[in-house]
Amino acid sequence: MKPLIVRHTSDGVKYEWVNQHVKRVGVNLGNKQEKFMRMVPVLILFIHFLGYQIRGEDLKRASTCNHGHRRSLHRCKLAIDLTLTKNGVLVIDGTGHDKAHDLWDLMGGSERIDGDLNHYSLAHDGMR
Repeated sequence: MKPLIVRHTSDGVKYEWVNQHVKRVGVNLGNKQEKFMRMVPVLILFIHFLGYQIRGEDLKRASTCNHGHRRSLHRCKLAIDLTLTKNGVLVIDGTGHDKAHDLWDLMGGSERIDGDLNHYSLAHDGMR
């Protein structure tokens, strides 16, 4: 019988030997939060590369906050809102977010939400 082997991958998924087979162990909230925090700096650097400045908003929303959905991913640290500026002027037409969301999609982030383009998150418990 092989010894128990636990392997953590870069995306936070764990694998272990079970009955001579490798089994995927569920990803918990902590693993997702760690993956999210690895993805955000890459996104920020990419947005700066595109020529925008960033004002971050709502990384962690208190459970007592009346703003947003009661099951918001902001409440479990799996979402961030990024406001873009160019030459000191707020970018309100969505430009910049289109390419940023393309990168976010490639990294495994949640799909963009129509009308909320400054929102970047990882899906959890059916929420995005």
